[in-house]
Amino acid sequence: MKKMVIIILCSAVILLITGCIEAPTPDPEYKLEMYISLGLASSYPAEHPVADLTDLAEFGGKTVIYSVSGLDSGINDTINIQQTSQFGWTGGDINTSTQYAMTEIDLSENTMYLAGRYKFRMFIDWDGDNSLSTGDLVFSSYSILADKDGDTETASLAVATAEYGTNIIYNAADYSLTINDPLSTDAGFAWIITDIHEGELAVYQ
Repeated sequence: MKKMVIIILCSAVILLITGCIEAPTPDPEYKLEMYISLGLASSYPAEHPVADLTDLAEFGGKTVIYSVSGLDSGINDTINIQQTSQFGWTGGDINTSTQYAMTEIDLSENTMYLAGRYKFRMFIDWDGDNSLSTGDLVFSSYSILADKDGDTETASLAVATAEYGTNIIYNAADYSLTINDPLSTDAGFAWIITDIHEGELAVYQ
């Protein structure tokens, strides 16, 4: 009996090694990060000038509201995400300290990524009313990072505006960014988007 058990175990190990039996793998993660990192060198509107860390401290505790929605009916329009986070200090000395707020967006449903067009938007809820209203801070542009070399172990690289083509569109009417198929190269954009973060700040009128 012991010999039979040993034979079965050895056979299973051999099959596993030769690839006849595939080891279970974790479900892929279809996530990207959205964040705002504000430092002394960032671009600020005239209404909120930042000359030193005291000025920058005024952003502390403010809430950032993030929204992501699928735009294609019957394909990804079930994705409608609203998340928030608050600014907090991060960094080191007076030259590197920043106010930072971040969230992770999961674009999967039942562990499946729903391809298609997605609209991304974030703003700083300056008055704390949980809605976009006069005086809040929006973005007249966004910055995007992508996995350009296909290696998740290396750092993501910036995507230049000239590389957007027709698959990344900034909408000045609602301060949003639409990306075609951000987490796949099957259609739309050429790389997998990993991060969407702040561009130039503007005050919502």
